[in-house]
Amino acid sequence: GEHFDQIGGSAQFDVYATAPYIGPSSVDGFGGKADSWNLDQLFDHLFNVALPSAVSDMNNIAQVVASYQPAISFVAYEGGQHLAGGQASDHARTLYVQAQTDARMSDLYQRYLRAWRDSGGRQLALYTALGPINGETGSWGLKPSLDTPDAQAPKFDGVKRWDASNPRWW
Repeated sequence: GEHFDQIGGSAQFDVYATAPYIGPSSVDGFGGKADSWNLDQLFDHLFNVALPSAVSDMNNIAQVVASYQPAISFVAYEGGQHLAGGQASDHARTLYVQAQTDARMSDLYQRYLRAWRDSGGRQLALYTALGPINGETGSWGLKPSLDTPDAQAPKFDGVKRWDASNPRWW
């Protein structure tokens, strides 16, 4: 709230945009922990540590934004999973690559989108629709390419499933 107050609160702007990524500490292999993980342990961390951390950030920001009158809209200019191992070990980067095509990624995205909606978030731009799988610089695309079958793109699958059962709520 302090930063909002310093710039005049909602009298000066009408939207607050954030980037609520899941797992931004992947850059160094989650503090080196991923060096000894297998894929199950990575997903355990994503579901039980990284996602709750992202959700906590969403909720904290949403609470501040909601306290202003007139209301300030809460949006995300980009988001999604953040498995980019720029300073991580080769082992961690390999896990990040494997995770991109693991079916659990669909569930992770559906839970993430549900948490975003439940926090009061409005539009969320998932970064990005298409992009190659890369354990070092990040696998940002919902699909690696247009040619990738939907069944081989669990992030895309999760978003499609979410969209099919969650009409626009704002």
